[in-house]
Amino acid sequence: MPNNEWRPAALWAFKVYEGDKDFLNYFLKKLERFVAGLLIRRIHSNYRAAKYAELLRQLLNGDGLEVKAFDLSAEEKQEMMKQLNTEIYLQPQYMLVHTYAP
Repeated sequence: MPNNEWRPAALWAFKVYEGDKDFLNYFLKKLERFVAGLLIRRIHSNYRAAKYAELLRQLLNGDGLEVKAFDLSAEEKQEMMKQLNTEIYLQPQYMLVHTYAP
């Protein structure tokens, strides 16, 4: 994933649930879905930071896999579907072309 904000949540899971392969597998799938949702919706870094902070706060409170931060609101789901129905591949291509252009 291109952003690093997901790392504290992943590190938390590996530290707290070391050796629990079932938990880690399920948690990392949920985390990946969460991160992908933010990326697909092209969420601004300040909003992403707030979402990750809330996720970590809920994890530290002991909510485990039931953290509400993983759940998308109806509005977020609608926004994601809207983005998925557009030319989603144009933005990454644009970024790659302009990042590596001479």
